[in-house]
Amino acid sequence: MVSLDTTLRTAALAAKALHVNARFVSPYQRPGVLDPAFKGHSLCESAPTYYRGFDALAEGEEGPEAVFHLNASGQAALAEPVQRKVPALT
Repeated sequence: MVSLDTTLRTAALAAKALHVNARFVSPYQRPGVLDPAFKGHSLCESAPTYYRGFDALAEGEEGPEAVFHLNASGQAALAEPVQRKVPALT
């Protein structure tokens, strides 16, 4: 997840350098440092998870190509930093 986050962060910075109005919002405060709102909510931690895991995958979708998405609770948690970075959405 951290490498994907870094890739998306870098792409947003590159877009801004080309004068594209891009904003990057992440569950990480900076690479490798998870926002406190997300701590404890991964698939392997004890707090209620913010992610849909393998149980949401169709048969045969397991493995490196598997995609994890935020569930409704995770989307709600990510909405707050999105609203802070893009106030026009509120």
